[in-house]
Amino acid sequence: MSSLQTKCRFIFNKNIQIFIVTIIILNAISLGIETSKNLPTSLRNYLEWFDTIVLCIYVTELVLKQIALGGRFWKNGWNVFDVLIVTLSLAPANGSLSILRGLRILRLFRVFSAFKPLRRIIVSLLKSIPSIGWLSLLVLINLYLFSVIGTNFFGDVFDDYFGTIGRSFFTLFQIMTLEGWADLARSILNEHEYAYIYFVFFILLNTFIMLNLFVGVIVSAMSEIDSELANLDKESPDKQIENDSKDSNSDVDSVESEMLLKEQLVMLNKELNEIKAAIINIENHLNTKC
Repeated sequence: MSSLQTKCRFIFNKNIQIFIVTIIILNAISLGIETSKNLPTSLRNYLEWFDTIVLCIYVTELVLKQIALGGRFWKNGWNVFDVLIVTLSLAPANGSLSILRGLRILRLFRVFSAFKPLRRIIVSLLKSIPSIGWLSLLVLINLYLFSVIGTNFFGDVFDDYFGTIGRSFFTLFQIMTLEGWADLARSILNEHEYAYIYFVFFILLNTFIMLNLFVGVIVSAMSEIDSELANLDKESPDKQIENDSKDSNSDVDSVESEMLLKEQLVMLNKELNEIKAAIINIENHLNTKC
């Protein structure tokens, strides 16, 4: 490890990371304040200056991390994520790219890489995407099935709700959220006596069972990812840097203690020599008297 990399390791200090997180939160608050239409011009100018300073801090942090970690920097997905967010902020916000100015709030996503619980949730969601995809397909099949049934049974009388497959699909999606389903069901029950069977089965299957399956898949992924995250944290470049820093500090301490011990030994030898010389002088003095 070069001396420059060693000097840049301070960026992983806990206090520095707390400072970065504080800057991220303050930047998110300032961007929210900027949306006010009644904001004084002077305050708006101060906020824009603060935004520029924050962006410089972000860039400096990433550059120092890149130097400290070297090639290992790009092996950490969270570092790549931070680079993408900051790069998006560096894009010019003029002309056709003015929409990017409103996307500056995406910097708040950098909090994900700063807090382990948030990283755990994000990794769990990514891990559960395949299972969620299959569950989503199952829900779509159920919605399509009940849409066809509802269009055939209720489409003639309730054209606004079940006149076509598309209207039935939208109506069932609304029912799945339990938004106003009781009023709709009662109005249909006035015309179709056994319509309650249709609605009860649909709500039980798609609202209480399917949606709970989504939650179950995510919770299961979170429990599985705990041990993996623990291993990743131990092997992560940041942790390795911290461990290297601790090892180097301990080496420095041991060298300093060894040098101090040698100095003490030299002092003791010098004092012993002085004592020996004093004893010899006393003996010579006694011999001359005798």
